[in-house]
Amino acid sequence: MEHSSPALSRALHYLVNQIVNKASVLPAINELARAAQVSERTMWEAARSLRQRGILDTQYGRGLIVRPDAAAKCRQLIDVTAPAEPSGPDEKRAFAWQKTAGMIRRNLLNGTHPPHMPLPSIKELCNIYHISRTTMHKALAQVASQGLLTPAGKTYTPSAPSIATTGKRIVFISLADVERRLMLQGPAESFYKATEEHCLRSNIKLDICGYYYDVNWEETRAIHFVDANRDICDFPQSEAILGYIFLVGTMREAEEYIMRILSHISKPIAVLDLAGGWKAPWYLQRPHVQLFESAISSQAGQDIAGYLHALGHRRVAYISPFHRAAWSRNRLHGLRQAYNLSGYTNAIEPFTADNPPAIHSEYQSRGRQRGRYADLATFYKHWSQHHEPDYHAVLDPLFQLQIPRQILAQAEFRRYVRSLFDNALQQKNSTAWVLANDEVAIAALDYLQEKKIRVPGELSVCSFDDSPVSMRRGLTSYNFNMRAYAHAMQTFIVNRRAMPVRPSRRAIEIEGMVVERVSSGPVRL
Repeated sequence: MEHSSPALSRALHYLVNQIVNKASVLPAINELARAAQVSERTMWEAARSLRQRGILDTQYGRGLIVRPDAAAKCRQLIDVTAPAEPSGPDEKRAFAWQKTAGMIRRNLLNGTHPPHMPLPSIKELCNIYHISRTTMHKALAQVASQGLLTPAGKTYTPSAPSIATTGKRIVFISLADVERRLMLQGPAESFYKATEEHCLRSNIKLDICGYYYDVNWEETRAIHFVDANRDICDFPQSEAILGYIFLVGTMREAEEYIMRILSHISKPIAVLDLAGGWKAPWYLQRPHVQLFESAISSQAGQDIAGYLHALGHRRVAYISPFHRAAWSRNRLHGLRQAYNLSGYTNAIEPFTADNPPAIHSEYQSRGRQRGRYADLATFYKHWSQHHEPDYHAVLDPLFQLQIPRQILAQAEFRRYVRSLFDNALQQKNSTAWVLANDEVAIAALDYLQEKKIRVPGELSVCSFDDSPVSMRRGLTSYNFNMRAYAHAMQTFIVNRRAMPVRPSRRAIEIEGMVVERVSSGPVRL
């Protein structure tokens, strides 16, 4: 069992001893932390480690439950988890450089040390990792020997692809809408931009392959492919293609069909699941396929909960109009789980809807009807006749695109979520709102401004996705680290040996981070 700190080792050892001593239900995380003399965050990490090993379980309202076969497993772990200090200087140095090498590998994966950029100087690295120069040199040499770092003067840089990439291509596959445009919103858009940037830096051309299904999909099962110019095309296959990046969503049958095509090509395939729900699909058994998961686990909710808990928030509303989706339910589960483990079993109050319009185009369709777009178009036709022809030519496409797609669709969406906001506002003791994503959060900020509720003075607001609009509006949001995913997936395709973690039949998930801005703050009594 690997530990990242003596405090975590102490927390694990304390939990293991409690279980061996026949505890069936453990106290709340805050009580366990006090008893083991560690922070609540460290104790929560220890509990999560034991849950992953099948030793602990969680039940809503009861906290940490010891599984029936846990005692036998824990007896095997007593010596492993014992936080014994190294017996001498040599052993202590060995422990330090191995631990540091592991931390560097993780930081290469999650983007703390960005690709294509030199690592900080040895002196700065020593300050970052709190070790001596000798220990740091040994840790860096170890990581470099694994092909992850390359010496560059007095420091190192993340290793570049070991093959010639000139003239090579990677194909980016994603769902397209009825107008043959890629459907990229939120994390998907951030991921595409990061992938484009990484390919540009590596001198690799990124080809676009959109797919959309026939309107009579239930009968025909027909899928069409389109290129970057939105022209119908064959599925791209050539010797110049290094591999494929496949962004999957909710069209499971269509995506399984595409995976069957890809499985016969025998090129590396990096699959990113942003919707959740794939249970060990058959193609993961193939060595040239790797699944990555982002934005769908409960970890993001746990991190937001930990952030709000540290600010003193003990009553939090979770608002989601997308609760039919697994990612929304997982975020709520993460919020509840973290607060339950801290001893606050009723801290999270959900305000959710299970049956919203499934896709953005449905909001457009409803917005056209409710906003009486036909009447508006008739008025526009008469109004525009009074303008000069060149101005008319510029205005026409803007009216046809912006009004139905953005204004009426956004009005319909906000009308839909407003009832959730009304219900949440009636919960007078809530000190923070957590919204399902940034789109809902921006609507919430405008709603609270309308209601003259001060943010964060009276109510803190947090969200997920860390989209560009969240930065402009000062919204605290969870960043899913799409840049690190883009780098890891490209590395899997170009040079699997240079991945900071070994490819696995299990999905790879990269940790994100809470980006704090002015919409959140401490509870003000």
